[in-house]
Amino acid sequence: MAEILYSKLSPYAAKARMAVLHVGFPATSRAIDAFQPTSEFLEANPLGKVPVFLLDDGRTLHDSRVIMRFLDMWSRGKLYPADPDRLIEVAQFESLCDGVCDCLQAIMFEKRYRPEDKMFQGWIDRQWEKATRTLDRLETEVPDLAPDAATLALRGMLGYLSIRFEGEWEESHPALATWTDRFDRANPEVSTAAPGMG
Repeated sequence: MAEILYSKLSPYAAKARMAVLHVGFPATSRAIDAFQPTSEFLEANPLGKVPVFLLDDGRTLHDSRVIMRFLDMWSRGKLYPADPDRLIEVAQFESLCDGVCDCLQAIMFEKRYRPEDKMFQGWIDRQWEKATRTLDRLETEVPDLAPDAATLALRGMLGYLSIRFEGEWEESHPALATWTDRFDRANPEVSTAAPGMG
């Protein structure tokens, strides 16, 4: 059976794992430590990033958006709409959510892995500004609760945001702050793969 290598807090891996559950692809999940990579992991993805999808036929897929496209093709369109205009909207929304995650992880790496005396607060502030500016945009475009590439990316991003930056964004983004609970109630099985859920 196919297998996804993931880390429990990765919003990108969460998006892919939730997509697997949504489309019903037969795959198991294995949590790994990407900071202590095995040779198997690095052979599958030389970039050393999660998620990595190990397929039955020996192929390996990495980068969550590549995995999402694969699952969409396998499921005949359960993640991305066929209408070209709507497809662009969904892909753009997914890209914005992933971009917020990029900013948040850059902040975390700066805080956790750079010596305190070498930490660059200007860099942290710039990343947070980009993230919150995008959250402001997403606050006005909150999608419905049906799982697709956009909503799964949003659930992964909000899960990571809530774990790493709790109390720093919710008050100014009430629609996003309440969306997660509504999504989880509407999609209980899918949400079991959200960041920090397992």
